[in-house]
Amino acid sequence: MKINFILFLLYKIFQLSGAVKDCSNIEGTFTLTVQGRIGDHSKQQYKTSGTSRINVKIKDDEIELKNVANIDIDMDQFKYSEGIIISITGKSRYKYLSVITPNGNGLKTKEIKNLQIYCTFDYCEIGPVLISETVPSGLTSLNENDIKSAFFISLKSKGTYTSKKYITNDVSPYLAECPNYNWMNKNNGIKFEFYKFINDIYGSEVPSVEDWIKNTKDNINKPLMIRRNIFTPLIPDKHGGNIQTCSQMRMPNNRYFYWGYELDNSGKASSKSGDIANTEISKDFQKYKLLCLWSSGKIENSQSYLHFLIVETHDDYDEGGRVAYYLNNPPKRYHYKSRFLAFHIDDIKHRYNDKGLKQDAAAIQPKCFYEVDNDPNIFANVSFYGLGSNYRTKRMGEDIDVILFEIKKNDFNKYPHEKEITIGCNVINEGKYVNIKRDVFKNYYANYISPKFGRLEGLKDTKKVIGKKIKKNNIKMKELDFSHYGLYKCIGEVPGDQQTNMIKNEDIFLILPENGFKFKRKAIVEDQKGNAYCYIKYEHFAKLKEIKMSNKDKVVSSKMENLLHHDYFGFASDKSKAEFKHEVKLNDILTCMYHTNYNTNFTIVTVFDQQVIEQLNSIKLSHFTDKWPFIVAAVGAPILLIIAAVIAFSIVRKRRRRRRKTSMARSSSNFSKSRLTTKSGTGKSKSNKLSTSRSNKSKLSTKVSKNIQ
Repeated sequence: MKINFILFLLYKIFQLSGAVKDCSNIEGTFTLTVQGRIGDHSKQQYKTSGTSRINVKIKDDEIELKNVANIDIDMDQFKYSEGIIISITGKSRYKYLSVITPNGNGLKTKEIKNLQIYCTFDYCEIGPVLISETVPSGLTSLNENDIKSAFFISLKSKGTYTSKKYITNDVSPYLAECPNYNWMNKNNGIKFEFYKFINDIYGSEVPSVEDWIKNTKDNINKPLMIRRNIFTPLIPDKHGGNIQTCSQMRMPNNRYFYWGYELDNSGKASSKSGDIANTEISKDFQKYKLLCLWSSGKIENSQSYLHFLIVETHDDYDEGGRVAYYLNNPPKRYHYKSRFLAFHIDDIKHRYNDKGLKQDAAAIQPKCFYEVDNDPNIFANVSFYGLGSNYRTKRMGEDIDVILFEIKKNDFNKYPHEKEITIGCNVINEGKYVNIKRDVFKNYYANYISPKFGRLEGLKDTKKVIGKKIKKNNIKMKELDFSHYGLYKCIGEVPGDQQTNMIKNEDIFLILPENGFKFKRKAIVEDQKGNAYCYIKYEHFAKLKEIKMSNKDKVVSSKMENLLHHDYFGFASDKSKAEFKHEVKLNDILTCMYHTNYNTNFTIVTVFDQQVIEQLNSIKLSHFTDKWPFIVAAVGAPILLIIAAVIAFSIVRKRRRRRRKTSMARSSSNFSKSRLTTKSGTGKSKSNKLSTSRSNKSKLSTKVSKNIQ
């Protein structure tokens, strides 16, 4: 028993995790030939070899196909062809190909040469092509053992694929089909969704074409395919555009493919049959009849009509203008400035044959249209709403009620010291009908009046809004960010510059810190000094009343009017701050005292602790360290010159003394030598004289002797 239970659990786990089929080997070579449903587009061929590989889950994610060859068909080659038809040729060791289809038992299986795959207005079979040895009995019983291999067909295009070009009119749009959810089988690995344009209006209650016809209680020939479509008035995605997108499909490779139409607004406008009051709408729509009044005055009421409510909305409001949306029949809500289009059932009957939508079927023109007549008993209030803090109504001045949105003293206590709030404005209606059927009329002006809010300068002028007008906004209020505080007004914008008397009231609201709020500002070093300053004002909110510096029992302060010639405080160079002019010391406390424009007070306190003082001291020290060579050079140079002069003078004196001593010694020696030299010189002199005398005598005797001879 235990073993069986464990095996059962393992089986369930395996079943939940899903079976995996490796399709790396495609088990054959295949060629896909693609042609348009209509038109003379040239056929395109695609091969399964050499393509990219993807993983895809099918059958409610029960089976995963891995490494599947993906064939991307370029649908831009088949514009206006109302879709495509694919045939396949090739060779394989296996005989059958299957596609997942919205028809029958969910699988269409044929021999290779006989398989055709459709993706047209009526239904779409793109997705996995399963290769098998035998014919699977159906999608429900399909398992991984039935699949020998597979490849995948995806669609791609640049922008929306324009499957058809329709003539329409922007005042009274024509009618045509768009694919519904069951247009393709949800088990094919492709995620199908309505495009935002349709999805936002219908939601989960999209009636098929069959539902429309059933509601008319008019029996017509209904082919199976009409269940796969919905009706839609032909309205462009964007104001002034010419493309309407019906649906989007996310392929397994995460690429989106969009199916839609190209619109030509040259169509004839339908006649307007006047305005219709809310009570008449309620009465006539319950019968699925709305009478078209012709110019002859004849009332035509023998046939049922299909009705669409066209609504002008601001949901996609841009500089180009408004965008029209539509709602299904009968209307669950009433809207100001709405238009009701009346389509004749006979025009719908003839669009289909036993196979589905006829080829080249034109869009259906409305027989007439009505506009909702504004009810003077319904008024709009553009009202404030907020989340994330307490708010209450407060009388300010003599006759102005303001919604006070208070930031409490403990809102910034916890990290990250911020408070997230949501503020915005809503259009809320009141009046005769609203009080009776609030749900029906709750959006009566919602698609005509766009609620926003903007800042006011103050209570003196509550009509002039300054700056940007904002829709609903999530704001992170940080402790020392004062940019969001102040007075605001809810505004009801209508298209263009139209003036309106339908808006009865626009709320004014005020975002303020609680009275007496003490904000804590961290002391830091800015521009190589402490941040000992206060901003003189916060625009449209508060002004500095007094600045104070204290340290234990020592206190100096100044009111703003005395700041100009104060000993301790003054204006910063840019005049935007009041600052402490002296050096901050340990445990100095700077207090900035503010008075708001709305008769409340708050303070900002900065304590200069040990950390910031040490930073300031290190800056001073680094300044000295950086400049000491210059200081030494400036102060030491004269000293060095003096020392050098003294040393030089000492050396000169020493040398002079030595010279004197040497000179005296030499003088003494020279004196004794000179005496000896003198005596010797005297003897020599005598000897020289004697020698000279002798020489002269000799010369004389020689001369005499010559003369004798």
